[in-house]
Amino acid sequence: MLPFVVRRARAQRRLLAAVVVLVTAATTLLGVCALLLGPTQDGAFRTGVQQLGPADVDVTAYVVDLAGADLESSRDDAATLVREVLAPLQPSLTSTATSRMRRLPDPAPSAAGDSVLGG
Repeated sequence: MLPFVVRRARAQRRLLAAVVVLVTAATTLLGVCALLLGPTQDGAFRTGVQQLGPADVDVTAYVVDLAGADLESSRDDAATLVREVLAPLQPSLTSTATSRMRRLPDPAPSAAGDSVLGG
């Protein structure tokens, strides 16, 4: 079997060389992409943010599904976290609390038969 493989490799050496070059180029490209998406991604992001001015950065953070009693402490924790992460930019914070829409009960009809909209 080995003499057959050696004979075929000699006959198709150009194809074999092309396959080796292609595999080498593909693994090099995949390695570079893995480095760009892996360890260097955080460093590139950090460097990019540090080069921005404070007026160029806008961050929106959402804290959802809170009970009413947890609102103040969760808001304070989120504000502390944002201040720590964005400390070099000296952030100013604004917070807003909203709740789900609630269905109101149907109003009782008036004695005069007027509609709710006054019509």
